[in-house]
Amino acid sequence: GVVRLPRVAPVGPNGAGRPVRGVRLVEAATGLQVEALDQIDSAHLSSVARADALIVQPEHAPALAAGSLVKTYLPDA
Repeated sequence: GVVRLPRVAPVGPNGAGRPVRGVRLVEAATGLQVEALDQIDSAHLSSVARADALIVQPEHAPALAAGSLVKTYLPDA
């Protein structure tokens, strides 16, 4: 499924690419949040394999502050 969850940390602006990031789901007092893993694209299979979910940063996206909602792709159970 697809949900919108807040980011744990800020992220800088994006250029022409659409990086896929593996994320870890983090339980916070306000509910689930996403925390990006170190590697920034799906070519890094180890980060995708460790991920709880994936996010895609759109092309030419502006910087996002911590707490910004991002579309989060959860694996089907």
